[in-house]
Amino acid sequence: MRLLLLSLSGLLLTGLLIYLFVNFGTGDKKADEISVASIMSGEVSGFKKADSIRQFIFPKDHFAHNEYRTEWWYFTGNLFTQEGRRFGYQFTIFRNGILPGSESDSVVISQNSLYSIHIGISDIQNQKFYSYERYARALDGLAGSDETAKRIYIEGNEILFDFSNGAELPGFQVNSSTDDFKISFNLVPEKKMVLHGDKGLSKKSNKPGNASYYYSFTKLNTGGELTLQGKKFKLNGSSWMDREWSTSALESDQKGWDWFALQMEDGTELMYFRLRDSTGSTNFQKGTLIQMDGSYDVFTGNDFKITPLKNAEIDGIKYPVEWEIKIIPLNFVFGVSVAMKNQVHPFRLRYYEGAINAFRKSGNEISKGVGYVELTGYGD
Repeated sequence: MRLLLLSLSGLLLTGLLIYLFVNFGTGDKKADEISVASIMSGEVSGFKKADSIRQFIFPKDHFAHNEYRTEWWYFTGNLFTQEGRRFGYQFTIFRNGILPGSESDSVVISQNSLYSIHIGISDIQNQKFYSYERYARALDGLAGSDETAKRIYIEGNEILFDFSNGAELPGFQVNSSTDDFKISFNLVPEKKMVLHGDKGLSKKSNKPGNASYYYSFTKLNTGGELTLQGKKFKLNGSSWMDREWSTSALESDQKGWDWFALQMEDGTELMYFRLRDSTGSTNFQKGTLIQMDGSYDVFTGNDFKITPLKNAEIDGIKYPVEWEIKIIPLNFVFGVSVAMKNQVHPFRLRYYEGAINAFRKSGNEISKGVGYVELTGYGD
């Protein structure tokens, strides 16, 4: 998902803030006065919906789809210094359609899209979270999707594509510079692309059209440099990339989601998400288990059982911070916990995006891992 999860798309979310900016302006309305459900559900006239299986075309599908309302390019990862100091990061560019466009539109010169970027840095050692956002219209070179230049960008923040190994196995470079930090990471996929759901059509409810087109690179060898408040760190580790686009992803009774991306030491990965109703109960759930060789299986519905085990209060809102996730047909049990407590973006629409620790039990075997979690709709 990332639901943004529209992937909720993935997420996360998370063209959510972009949509807010366009439709609600820049007033001082509190974040908890704006719900995820009100943004992610409903009909938007003129935009296409993800309502059928499609044939993906690369490299074209790595770039913008103006005929859909919302999409994102979503990177998360856990990186380490040579001495073992750990940092988590999220780097996400969102596009939100203001007016419907066409497949042939050039986003570089289109005024019908608004771009946004969210970046989060988790300094695990110091238990400090750095959060950054920026908005720009796809106009005058401020932001856009440029297939010719192989680039997605917004005001000095960018994703660059390298198709040396083919369009379906691209390398990436992500660059950003803010007042608090600078990042420059190179990412190389170790596994083939994963198409979530039904050949890339990832449903978020049982209603047709409440879905996204969703693919991932679940194991990206990552190296580069982080400059944090003037101090430089050379980092290496692993990242996860989610790519989604959609128009309507949630039903009216769905209030938020929990999304997990786990990278285990035994070479397997798990993407799992659940949508919650107003009572906090699971309304819809799905996941993908990726094997060491890149093959994968999709699990749905009663295949999963998630149990939140512990909560923490952050700015007056309770978030789950520890879980047990079971894949019942495989007798797999995952234990998941956040790597540090406060990893909440304090934007107009708050959401949690943070580094996590994990382990998996299967019989007498235990495998450890790391990953990322996204939590939306808490406090609405």
